[in-house]
Amino acid sequence: MSQLVILNLGSGDLENGFPGIVAEIWERENEPPVRLVGSLPPRPNLQRLYYRWKAIYQSLLDLSRKNLDYRIELEPDESPNNISISEFNTLNRTLPQQLNIWLNSKGFGQLERRLRARLNSQENIHFIIQAEDKVLRLLPWHLWNLFKDFPNAEVGLSLPDYERASVQRTKIGTVRILAIFGSDEGINLDVDRQILDKLPNAEVSILTEPDLKRLNEYLWDERGWDILFFAGHSNTNFDSMKGYLGLHPGYSLSIGQLINSFKKAIEQGLQMAIFNSCDGMGLATELARLNIPQTIVMREPVPDIVAHEFLKDFLTLFSNGLPLYRAVRQAREKLVGLKDSFPCADWLPVVCQNPTQPPATWLSLLRSMKAELTLPSNVLREEHTDSLVTLVFTDLENSTLLKSSLPGKDITEKNHIYYEKFLLPHRRYISEGISEYGGRVVETEGDGHFLVFGSAIKAAQWSIKLQEDYRLKPIHTPLDRLKVRIGIHTGKPIKDGSGYSGQEVDKAARILGFAHGEQILLSQMTSLLIQDSKVKDLDTFTHPPVFLKGIGNEVLTELLYLDKQPNIPRRPYDSLSNLLSIGVATLASIAVVAMRLTGLLQPLELNAYDQLMRIRPIENPDTRFVIIEITKDDVESQDLLDRQKGSLGDKSLDKLLRKINQAQPNIVGLDIYHELKVEEDYPYLAEQFRNNVNLIPVCQGTSGPNQSGINPPQEIPEGILVNRVGYSNFVYDGSDGKLRRALVASRFDTTNSSLCKVYFSFSYLIAYRYLVDKGFEFDFHEERGVLVSDEKIFSPMKLFSGGYYSFDNYGYQIPINFRSREDLKDITLDYLTLTEALDHPSLEEVIHDKIVLIGTTDLSFGDYHRTPFSKGFIGRDASTPGVVLHAHMASQLISAVIDDRPIIWWWNELYEVVWILSWGLISAYISIQSMPWLKQKLSILILSISLGLICYITLLYGGWLPFVPALLSIILASSLVSRRQKILENFTKIKNIKLI
Repeated sequence: MSQLVILNLGSGDLENGFPGIVAEIWERENEPPVRLVGSLPPRPNLQRLYYRWKAIYQSLLDLSRKNLDYRIELEPDESPNNISISEFNTLNRTLPQQLNIWLNSKGFGQLERRLRARLNSQENIHFIIQAEDKVLRLLPWHLWNLFKDFPNAEVGLSLPDYERASVQRTKIGTVRILAIFGSDEGINLDVDRQILDKLPNAEVSILTEPDLKRLNEYLWDERGWDILFFAGHSNTNFDSMKGYLGLHPGYSLSIGQLINSFKKAIEQGLQMAIFNSCDGMGLATELARLNIPQTIVMREPVPDIVAHEFLKDFLTLFSNGLPLYRAVRQAREKLVGLKDSFPCADWLPVVCQNPTQPPATWLSLLRSMKAELTLPSNVLREEHTDSLVTLVFTDLENSTLLKSSLPGKDITEKNHIYYEKFLLPHRRYISEGISEYGGRVVETEGDGHFLVFGSAIKAAQWSIKLQEDYRLKPIHTPLDRLKVRIGIHTGKPIKDGSGYSGQEVDKAARILGFAHGEQILLSQMTSLLIQDSKVKDLDTFTHPPVFLKGIGNEVLTELLYLDKQPNIPRRPYDSLSNLLSIGVATLASIAVVAMRLTGLLQPLELNAYDQLMRIRPIENPDTRFVIIEITKDDVESQDLLDRQKGSLGDKSLDKLLRKINQAQPNIVGLDIYHELKVEEDYPYLAEQFRNNVNLIPVCQGTSGPNQSGINPPQEIPEGILVNRVGYSNFVYDGSDGKLRRALVASRFDTTNSSLCKVYFSFSYLIAYRYLVDKGFEFDFHEERGVLVSDEKIFSPMKLFSGGYYSFDNYGYQIPINFRSREDLKDITLDYLTLTEALDHPSLEEVIHDKIVLIGTTDLSFGDYHRTPFSKGFIGRDASTPGVVLHAHMASQLISAVIDDRPIIWWWNELYEVVWILSWGLISAYISIQSMPWLKQKLSILILSISLGLICYITLLYGGWLPFVPALLSIILASSLVSRRQKILENFTKIKNIKLI
């Protein structure tokens, strides 16, 4: 389907405006057009902007003439002056802006909005602007904002007056091209010649620097011409809008001198003129008055390189079946890539169209094709080697996999079952009614069939019937139902006995390789024949070009039937291409591994680890713990002299220990520093420090001689400090200051005055005492470097542990497996304030045989720390009291031994590298599969979600797997492989232009 829009600007000019604008939209054949009216105000500034742009453009070209070739001859008085690159760049922006401002004016904006509502962005749109004003025809209409939203639309120009030419066309079977090569002074015309030589099904006659007589004879050729091509020098007299062709040095020829010859050529079927030369609007204007169907010219002087690139891209696209206007637009838009060296290169090409004539197609120029469609559908003209026939290849999808899934003792039995149950019914479907459609089976190999038809229409109808038969009468298999894929091409193959051979056959077979099950793919030639026939009920969908190995690029069209939706053609297996994709994915994954080893990913990995930790299921509290917190009220209730700026004075501590000990707890941990000697008034407290092995106080170790620690209670003899006192030191991550690791054991610096000469942490000693008391083996083996208890091993963290690559890894550190609670403070439900503990009537019921931890929760003492569970940065919700964190650290050791709660573990570097590479390769595999874009992206999304689920579930069992690196590997590998496929397709298109 295509739409035709004719925008008639009427009489008027930029000085006075355009009061009577009419837009006509032809949406369907044999129906009157939709008619819209509007107006445009005067815009003289637009004309002045264009004149200034043109003057600077021509001056810049003349200035560049020493280095670049242009296809124009300037008159002597056209010397450059007032050249400003800056002004030219400004004009390149201002001119399109002013054009769009003008087109958005009140009288025209409503017309444009109604126009947009009528147009279909999915259809080809031929947009013809009719204007007599010569300046208006030279404006860059392709930069109208309307065309940004309609990618299949291209603008053409037309004079207001036109007629349909009387045409008598001779059926020949090739595209006849009269190529005129004028003077090549300063330019390279060999490139143009080479481009024409590579056109398929073309008969090119070349005239080099002809004189008037010889050119006249060729234009009168009774066989007629399809395309007139000119390359060389040309120019336009702007006042008269007459064009001149530079046939050889010093000699130019006007269209008027050949007016009768051109009239005759048009009458005999000349469909198109292409002037690959400078300043061609005068040429187009004169030919339009002769009612030529279409002309393609350069509206301004054109550099040689730009002329070559446009011609190559346009003829390649057009000869491959792309509609004329789309081919011009795509070839023109490709010129944007040359803008650094050739500004405004994409402004130059323009189509001039006679609205009475439909835009030409390559098929319409191959006039013998029409004759082939008149063949009786049941007659296969295989006796003529030059006949056009339609070649059909069919195959069953996944037949090899089906054979291997069948029951049977050996391959012979499986093949027999396959033959009886599936292959024979399939062959019956193939043979049913084939003769009625004028076809026959040429060759059969396994479940593949090669058929030939005398008509492309009948071949398409038979293919639809076959697919519908499989839908309505399915053949079920252990895997699914049988699905047939079909590839069709129309051409002139070499007759080989009763069969066919040659590249045409290869092409049909290659097309089959791109088809999915239940899909019918057509070559460009077959598609054009079907579309040209206008047979109802043959719906098609055009896919982007693919590269057929050994043949070249081909636009594939899908034949639709029933409720079948278009499906992106698959990519046939290409081992080299896939190996390269695997290589790209591997390099991408290695790059991620390298980033990981440098520590760049550590903040991201730790943040992801935090997220996974937070979303774990809520765990039960650890009922073995009781926390007695010293709150702000408790601090303020004590005598200041007694507590001496601390949170808990000797008097209160003495009373608390007396009451606690009466309840017979298992362990008492005092997470409050007590450096000063106990006052003489409290001998009980001093005795507890000295002799109570179940009372574990804290000190703070130092990591260097210039740092000061905090000493343990003075009453504890130095010789037993190691077993009686634990250090309270925490280790934080430098990136965000969070606490994720527990420092279980460390040899602190003891060269200074600090007496905190201990090796084990406060939480470790609590867990150790509790477990030993309960009869478990639990000890730290320094020579083995692990904490062991029966079968439990707590591996120490080193560089490259989990998501860590750079951290203070002194001492013996393990990850903290926080008990998952809505609030970390809820590790136990048994919380008592100092006042509540002292006043509790039945404290024994609460703390008997429990682990009692005493610590400060008053914010003013600063014993609050950020964790993966912290919310925000300030206040109680942003951090957790130290005594609670010690409870979590001790709880994870105890729970791992007694309750078999998971210990956080990780893989070694090799396993993690394999893991990261694997995800990248899986994503690459998905990316090289042939599937719709959305389905492919959804597959990558599902893969990423699967990765997250695996990492989450593994973490529930203690495993810390690399999530962020694997996710980056998926994203990077899939993006690069997808990008590589697109680049490869584009590269292949360019590389194989010569093959097409």
